[in-house]
Amino acid sequence: MIARLLFTAALVALLQGCSTTPAPPVNEQLRQKQIAQDTAYAAYQDQNWKAAARNFGKTADLLNAFDDHAGEAAARHNQARALQHDGQFDAAIAAYERALAINQRLKRTADQALNLAGLAQCHQKLGRLAPAIETAEQALPLAAGAPAATLIIQNDLAALLLERNQPGDADRAQKLLDAALAADPKAAITQLNLGRAALVAGQIAAARARFTQALEGFRAEGNPAGIAGAHEWLARCCAAAGDREAARFHHEQARQKYAFLKNAAALKRLDSFPP
Repeated sequence: MIARLLFTAALVALLQGCSTTPAPPVNEQLRQKQIAQDTAYAAYQDQNWKAAARNFGKTADLLNAFDDHAGEAAARHNQARALQHDGQFDAAIAAYERALAINQRLKRTADQALNLAGLAQCHQKLGRLAPAIETAEQALPLAAGAPAATLIIQNDLAALLLERNQPGDADRAQKLLDAALAADPKAAITQLNLGRAALVAGQIAAARARFTQALEGFRAEGNPAGIAGAHEWLARCCAAAGDREAARFHHEQARQKYAFLKNAAALKRLDSFPP
């Protein structure tokens, strides 16, 4: 989760000039920026999404005053991530778009790819599958040369295609996941989505094996959101296999993990398929 945050660069000198209302001294603005940034990261770690979003936004505003546009774009992206976690998807889209516009001016293609990936995720959460897929497709070539970003976007696009499930989507998703697996065979998220692809294809045993590998991988990574998601998919898979005991176990594990993560949408989703 925290791995997807973008970190700000060192501040540059404050623009010189006069105004009718004197600006705070440079040292005071630096202090305010540091306090806001430190508070934002601490809040993000504590999953206090509203405080994180507010303070990343304040950090971005202060970096803009210092004419540090790369730093501002990073802070806007982080603000968008916090808003996204808080379920404020329209506000997150606005923040991602501000970050994207700056990164486009700066020609920072890898950062553009991550901004677009976030936009695609928000569109998906709002039920806008077509723009989500289109945005993820725009992001993928921009991530070339950035393996971590490429893997994220390959998985996101594959998951979107599996969700849409139109003719040809499963085959394309499989190709994306095969490429992601070749680049990083240990990536838990790829194992999870390979399990989803197998489940769509009706390969229940293969899907269960993939989801189990994903669960082990997320545990090794210390990724609580990934662990919760793997348990949810194992619950679905075991239910499809008729293994009600295992389905109930994984369903309850997912419920506990999502409750810890304060993920109300995921808890509501679990209620839609009691094992």
